[in-house]
Amino acid sequence: SGYFKQVGNNVGCQMNNRSDIEFLNDLDRGNYDCQRGETVREDESEAYYIGYGARYVLEQNQSVRSH
Repeated sequence: SGYFKQVGNNVGCQMNNRSDIEFLNDLDRGNYDCQRGETVREDESEAYYIGYGARYVLEQNQSVRSH
């Protein structure tokens, strides 16, 4: 089980239950908060922090490349 399923040589995303949807919602919320410059929230899910951190790293990389 898990979020990813091997299909031939490709890995496909398999989202089929409520916890999967909540995970994606939390990822999106974390990404969105970081994108808007909000301070990271406390007591959030692991998915929220993954989304926030991924956006932060992306923006830091973009900033370095633009200088």
